[in-house]
Parts: sequence; structure tokens; C-alpha cells
Amino acid sequence: MEREKLQTTWRLFRVAAGVALGGLLLGFSLLLLFDIFRPNRGPTLGMLVIRVWPLTPLLALASLMVAAAIMGWARIKGLRILATRCQRLVLYAAALFVLPEALVFIEGAVYEPLKFAYLIHRVEAAHTPAAERAAFASANRWGYVWELNRLTSADRKWWPDHMQHLPAEWLLELEWLESSGRSGEPYRAYRVVLDEKNLEVFR
Repeated sequence: MEREKLQTTWRLFRVAAGVALGGLLLGFSLLLLFDIFRPNRGPTLGMLVIRVWPLTPLLALASLMVAAAIMGWARIKGLRILATRCQRLVLYAAALFVLPEALVFIEGAVYEPLKFAYLIHRVEAAHTPAAERAAFASANRWGYVWELNRLTSADRKWWPDHMQHLPAEWLLELEWLESSGRSGEPYRAYRVVLDEKNLEVFR
């Protein structure tokens, strides 16, 4: 008996883990596809979901209440087909409530940290003017670059620790509108610019 319970628990765990992993991969893929077709400086999918989010719980709750009421009435009347269809409606309403939140969570906790870690590394690691221009183009294409700051050598206290040793007159601080969900701070990249003409990418 105990063995059967353990086997059942293990099966449920595997199913739950599979569903969670599948949902994570699906959400990641949706966010990536949206980013590919998103215009420059356009809102991310998470931003769009947040904009319409105040309406989503109301629609989900209304759908849930209507479906539950019809399902209860159908069961009393013995209408099994209608009751089954209403059960599906209840599931759809629950999904309408949960999926947007899940998508925003995946974007903030998984997708954006990975994306901006890559973009920051690419900007800061570019060793040639051509690589620098390509990195700037990627930074502008895959995020909302909203501020470019010149940090002069007189402001060296504001330079990040890993840039303090560089003998440069000024440092570029590239700041995205998107921010880390943990700190609320915007994502930032820093570099000594090799060719100032490359900054034209951001115009």
C-alpha cells in the first residue's frame, strides 16, 4: 500500500514537473517570438499584459461565475453534455486568470535576466569598432535604450568596480527602460567607447 502511494506521488510529481517545464519553455518561446517581431522601442509582451491586466481578472471572474451557474443548473436538470462543456469553460476562465500572471513571471524571472545578461556582456566585451556597433544595435533592438550617460573621470566614484582600473577620460553608461524585478534598478551596461560614430545607432 505504501509503495503504491509512493509510486502515485512520484507519477504526480513527474507530471507536475513536466507541465511546469513545458509551460516555462512555451512561455519563453512566446516571449522570444514576440521580441523578434517587436518594433524598436515597442513595449514587451509583459508590459502589454500589465496594461490590460486590470480587465483580465474581471473577465475571468465573470466567465467563471456564469460557467459555474450554468454547470450547476445543467447538473440539476441532468444535462451531462452541457455540464461537461461548462466544466471546460471553467478551466478556460481559470487559465485566463492564471496565464497572464505566469507569462509576466516568466518574463521577469527568467527571460529578461538571461536576455540582458547576454546584451550587457556583448556591449562590455566588444573589442573592435565593428563589434561595438553590432553590440549597440543589438542593445537597441532587443531592449528599450532610454538613456546614454557620459561618466567622466571626475565622476569615477560612479563607475562600476570592474571598470575602475581603465585609464579612460569618460565611460558610457547605457541604460535600458526595463528593470530587474528583484531590485527595480534599470539594466545597465558600461564601456569605453572605441568609435563615437557608433552612438548614432541609438538615434
